[in-house]
Amino acid sequence: GRSPTEARSYNCQFDVLLGSWLPAPCHDADLMEQYIADAVWNWYEDPEFTRLIPIDTMRMGEYQGKVWTNTSEHSDHCAYLWMKQFRAVVNKKPMDDISARYGHTEHC
Repeated sequence: GRSPTEARSYNCQFDVLLGSWLPAPCHDADLMEQYIADAVWNWYEDPEFTRLIPIDTMRMGEYQGKVWTNTSEHSDHCAYLWMKQFRAVVNKKPMDDISARYGHTEHC
């Protein structure tokens, strides 16, 4: 969808660690919750890390601006992406376009 409202109307789920709405079959909620619980996640509205975005705001999928994180959080995001890819392949589940992009994997 082009907006959170439209995404919800298609039964998409928000993946806070990818920062994207995903088709429900592509969303690995258990893995996402595990990664959220295992680390401290901070998202910021600015590159100076002065305007924190609360996790509850991020979880709702309503924040549509650019998001900044530190290097450690970016590394955790990449580990999450790789695990998400692996689980999709092993469990023969569909993979969302973001996780399937070679360029995203190469960037990580």
